[in-house]
Amino acid sequence: RTKQIFYDAFERAPAGETEDTSLYSFWGTPENQLADFGIGIGLYFNSVRAIATICLIAGLINLPSMVYYNSSEYSESGHGLVRHWVMAGSAVCTDQEWAPCPNCTKDDWNGPWLSKDRFAEVNGLTFIKTNQCYVGFRPGFESWISLIFVFFAVLIVGQMQRHKETEFDLKQQTASDYSVRVVNPPENAGDPQEWKDYFSQFGPVACVTVVRHNGELIRALVKRRKLMLKLESFLPPGVEMDPAKFVELSRLIPRRPLWKQILCCCCADVDKIVLNIFRVGSQIKQLAQRDYHVSNVFVTFETETGQRSALRTLSVPKIDVWTNNTEAIDKKYLFENNRVLGVCEPYERSSIRWSDLNVTLPQKIYQRTITFTFTFAYIALNFYLIALAKRKSPARAAIVITLLNVIGPKIIKFVENRHERHSDEG
Repeated sequence: RTKQIFYDAFERAPAGETEDTSLYSFWGTPENQLADFGIGIGLYFNSVRAIATICLIAGLINLPSMVYYNSSEYSESGHGLVRHWVMAGSAVCTDQEWAPCPNCTKDDWNGPWLSKDRFAEVNGLTFIKTNQCYVGFRPGFESWISLIFVFFAVLIVGQMQRHKETEFDLKQQTASDYSVRVVNPPENAGDPQEWKDYFSQFGPVACVTVVRHNGELIRALVKRRKLMLKLESFLPPGVEMDPAKFVELSRLIPRRPLWKQILCCCCADVDKIVLNIFRVGSQIKQLAQRDYHVSNVFVTFETETGQRSALRTLSVPKIDVWTNNTEAIDKKYLFENNRVLGVCEPYERSSIRWSDLNVTLPQKIYQRTITFTFTFAYIALNFYLIALAKRKSPARAAIVITLLNVIGPKIIKFVENRHERHSDEG
């Protein structure tokens, strides 16, 4: 829901607020207000409009070619033999005839990408089906022009997206506009006051967040919270959840009979949820006893001037950060007099994956190599399955393509979530 603060400016209403608010209009919401849901959402709709415009113009460029392909000049029979109206105007050729091919053999048509219905043997003679359609210079030139247009249009849209991202970011004042992130702090520098004193030379510091290498602990805490929320959803109406009394509250939940547990396999049993909460709680106690070193530090200034001053002063080439080249920066800006800090503007607070902030560069390279190899192998498998189905019939190929389009994203998502870690949701 939104609150209108100016004629064409809106402010996203906080969760639970209903007074003087309304839903975002489907037609009347300005594009620059879509960033209220996040910069990524605004860029998505902006790119959809740009791609739709590119496709429309490319279609208009190819319109003369479509008229030519639908004429008797391209195919003497025209497209009257096309089974579906969608194919009318396409380059599909309906003017075909059988031609003798003495040197052709059946083995030449065994490839998964070849159609066996274009080869025939009659009384020891071999024939192949040939297309008699003629493609002149003009359709090819028009296709070439549209291809070049799309290529340069995509490049221009990419540049426009960068400017649009900056525009959205300037209109949305968030904590990241006042903050900096230190990516290479000393492992024992866990005192927030020390960081506040250091960054105060650039401007007043509002708060400091010290992130430790405790991703496993955070994931365990998140898992326990999910189990608690699931248990809360089973409570009778009017009963409030108290994490300290979850065992007593679980006794108020009626148990499902065995047949319902079997049929509704997606519904977890209450006793299993309680048992998992105990197991995760025990794991959390063990993880909490460990000593975790510092992995990242987030510093939030009171003004944007302080943030920009820190970024401008501490920005050095990455190679100097990796090698801790103390000659690359003024001595007074060295942390603890011996550390070159790697500083950058952080991601939006809501997009940071706190449990994955500690992944090192070698780990990222290893994980992405695995996912890239799997993705490449999966694409090759898709190509083989589609070609195999196409040999049987085009209808089977269409079914296989549809199934792969449905299953593919889920498989890739599962592999990436299981084997690849990202520090943000971008």
